[in-house]
Amino acid sequence: MRELTDYHNLTHVWANKITDDTTLSSLIEKVDFHAPEKVQKENFERFLQFLELNELDHIYRYDKPAPLDTVLEEMKLPELIRPINRLEINELADRLQGYEKRRADGLKRVKDKNKQYETNERKDKKKIKDLEKQNEDLKNALNKEESSFMHKVGNVFRKIDIK
Repeated sequence: MRELTDYHNLTHVWANKITDDTTLSSLIEKVDFHAPEKVQKENFERFLQFLELNELDHIYRYDKPAPLDTVLEEMKLPELIRPINRLEINELADRLQGYEKRRADGLKRVKDKNKQYETNERKDKKKIKDLEKQNEDLKNALNKEESSFMHKVGNVFRKIDIK
């Protein structure tokens, strides 16, 4: 990971620089979030040279924009979300209320789903109980038929004169 961090100049703080006194605010003040941008052009040029040297086809060889760039230019992207520590108090309150509403809505959906599962479980248990009762009734009916049949067979044998 260190090699990638160094090569792309990724924003980072090494673990040995973090102490018990380190705060998020102090880290934010120390790091350069734009550092990767400073080497991106050079790294990209190096990447293109690699592709060319190895005779690999790529979209940057042609005089037309990359397909994804075209799609992104045509898109209307939403406004970036500002970090919570940069919000005015009224914006912060609105955002937290929105979070709370989404949390409450999510909790309600989970409770409703649980209630639905419980209702279905009760219905399924009743169906099982009804089927078990039906099965028991059929067993009893079969036993009566079997008994009646055996009684008739016995009568037939009694009528036959076996000597």
